Amino acid sequence: MTRLILLAATAALARAAPAAANNIGSVAALNSDVDGTPPQADTRQLFIGEGVVQDELIESSPIGSGQFLFLDQTTLSIAKNSKLVLDIFVYDPVTQTGEFTMNMSQGVLRF
Repeated sequence: MTRLILLAATAALARAAPAAANNIGSVAALNSDVDGTPPQADTRQLFIGEGVVQDELIESSPIGSGQFLFLDQTTLSIAKNSKLVLDIFVYDPVTQTGEFTMNMSQGVLRF
C-alpha cells in the first residue's frame, strides 16, 4: 500500500514539474467558472492563487470571468464566454523588458 501511494505521488510530481517550469503568472480573481488547459494536460477548473503556464488555453463559462497577474505585474481580465491561449510570455526582471503574445478566438478582455 505504501509503495502504491509513493508511486502515485511520484507520478503526480512528474506531471506537475514541466508546468511549474513554464509558470508565467497566477489567477488573481475569479467570478464563477474559468477553466485552464495546460499543454499536454487535462482541463482543470482554475482557482485564485493557482499558476498559469505558457501555451495554456483559458476558457470562461457563460457566467464566468477572471483576472490573471503575470510575472511582470501586468494583469489580464477576461469576461464571460472568453477563449484564449497564452502563447508567449518572456520577461527579464533585470532589464524589465519582455514579450507577450496571445490568441483570442472569442470574448472580451482588458490588458
